[in-house]
Amino acid sequence: MIKKWTKFLFFVSAFSSFCFAADWVKINEEEGVSVYEKNVTGSNLVAFKGVTVFDDPIEKILWVLKDVEHRKDWIQWFLKGDTLEKRGPFQQVIYQAIDSPWPVSDRDMVFLSTASKKPNGNIQIDMKSIEFEGAPKTVGVRIQLNFSKYVFRPLKDGKTEVTLEIHTDPKGWIPKWLVNIVQRKYPIKLFVALKKQVKKSFVGRSPVPQ
Repeated sequence: MIKKWTKFLFFVSAFSSFCFAADWVKINEEEGVSVYEKNVTGSNLVAFKGVTVFDDPIEKILWVLKDVEHRKDWIQWFLKGDTLEKRGPFQQVIYQAIDSPWPVSDRDMVFLSTASKKPNGNIQIDMKSIEFEGAPKTVGVRIQLNFSKYVFRPLKDGKTEVTLEIHTDPKGWIPKWLVNIVQRKYPIKLFVALKKQVKKSFVGRSPVPQ
């Protein structure tokens, strides 16, 4: 049961970054992923960041992140999800739910995802919770995504450096100290699963913001 809870919390913590008060401190390097943490102003949940290099171009990674049909293949505890509204080619409102292990209540979220190209050439995806009329009724507890960010930096030979900053509140009775402990491994678990998914034969290429 502890193992199931650990996997569940890995997913719950998958989405967010907030207003930070300190510098990033490196705490681990494993499976080609560097992991950092720092405290967050006004929160007892620590923020984490993972940095790694994919042997794949940005277009393929973005395709996997946007692919709802196969999301269950690589996202722990994925229950269901849908695009509630498209607000342009690179902005959409997304609903996603997770099937958490007993006795933890299932979780879900409604968030705005916006992809953009930065002046330095990086592609960035920002995500945050929003109120959306007509959103599905929660399956149990609604997660608060204060802010979430992927940053994709193109490298030579078609490779991509990917950074993920995460800080979110799973809500409910889960102890904050336990969430902090579990999140230390989250970037590693996420990137290992994502790298495997990107290599699958059906993966296409997504347009990128210009």
